[in-house]
Amino acid sequence: MAHTLPMSGPQTRVPSGFRDNRRLPAGEAEGLKDSRSEARIQGSVGATLLALGVGAYSVYDSFFLQATPLDIPVYAIVFTWSLLITFLLFATGLAQVRILSVGIAVILVFSSTLIRVPAQDPPIPRYVIGDIAVYSLVGIFVIAAATLWRERIFSKQSHWMVGLSVIASVVAMMGPRVHGRFESPPVVAIGLVAAMILLLGGPKRTIVAGSASVGLLLICLASGNRTSVGLFIVAVAIGLYCRYGTTRFVVFVSLALTAFGMFVGSGIDPLVTTRQLDFVAETRLIQILDSREDASRESRLKEASDVLKQIREGGPAAFTLGFGPGASYQPRQSLITRNLTTAGTVHHIHIGPVMFVYRYGLIGLTAFVLLGILGLRCLTNCRRSPNSLTLGEATILMSMPLYVLELLVFNSTAEPAFAYVVAVSILVVTNSKHPTTQ
Repeated sequence: MAHTLPMSGPQTRVPSGFRDNRRLPAGEAEGLKDSRSEARIQGSVGATLLALGVGAYSVYDSFFLQATPLDIPVYAIVFTWSLLITFLLFATGLAQVRILSVGIAVILVFSSTLIRVPAQDPPIPRYVIGDIAVYSLVGIFVIAAATLWRERIFSKQSHWMVGLSVIASVVAMMGPRVHGRFESPPVVAIGLVAAMILLLGGPKRTIVAGSASVGLLLICLASGNRTSVGLFIVAVAIGLYCRYGTTRFVVFVSLALTAFGMFVGSGIDPLVTTRQLDFVAETRLIQILDSREDASRESRLKEASDVLKQIREGGPAAFTLGFGPGASYQPRQSLITRNLTTAGTVHHIHIGPVMFVYRYGLIGLTAFVLLGILGLRCLTNCRRSPNSLTLGEATILMSMPLYVLELLVFNSTAEPAFAYVVAVSILVVTNSKHPTTQ
């Protein structure tokens, strides 16, 4: 009589919380596959809608160089749109705990500084609400990323937002100009340059990347914004570094500096060629390169001096928790009439780290340092496993360090694109594997 012996050897272990389809009846297993497919489709649609909302705001914002009465309503629409979609996704999905905890922590930790709002003289409700919305939107997008973490669904729809950022760069040239200037390209559009360099492959891609990069550089120059020109140079540099490594990057930089030195040494004024382009000739960038007085830089330095002086006068509470969301400062050296509130104070602080410390104290300073670390992690991720990234994801990851650099001279945290870039970066960095190093 034959006996059936139990199977021996290694067995497949199913992680806790997951069901093994092989043990399910055929009908139930098929139903489980259908439900997962439906969840994936719903997640993709939700992620696409979030990306389109952020990108649409970038297109709107790019048309106007200065603030308009529509800015607050449009931002409120994007905020409400993002909150609603995230709530619906969260209600039907299973979030990744480690990313979810980051999103919740952002909202709760920054909200703890609300106890300082009564100390403001006087608190201005619309600024308080506006700053709460800014840091809450970061938390909302991180929560959305935590919900759509499987297969990085959230980040893989970022190409919609990247595409609209490129459109925004073109739309900006059609908007009304102020002293010959128009809105500079979004940071994400500049990050696309670095991503294209990172993912170069074949002559067609090289031609497209080169043409797009030259076009974007001309837009940056024409806008008269020296920050965008600087970010463009940095984008090219980090793209080359992540693709080719330290040794070849040093060779590229050395050759570029040598060529530039030979060009200058030839006796040809480098600005002559630039001035031949009519749309660049009268921009503020040319005025700065001509060594004319840089009033903008001086005013920002004076602004930082006024803000830091108020922090010192505020004592330990001001340094620890800041003055709270919506806090305005009293201008002394940096008096710019158009920025004054009805109370004679100024809300907008250009330099990001100064703003973080003034409103959120040590919490804000820690947040800025963590943003810098996140930017470096993004570069490391691009360096180690570029082939695992889509063009949209690579663009967002390259944009993160660019945003950190921009924050040193301009407070761009109020842009929905900033919150979106932070969320996508956290998702990709947290859920990426690095099998090889180029």
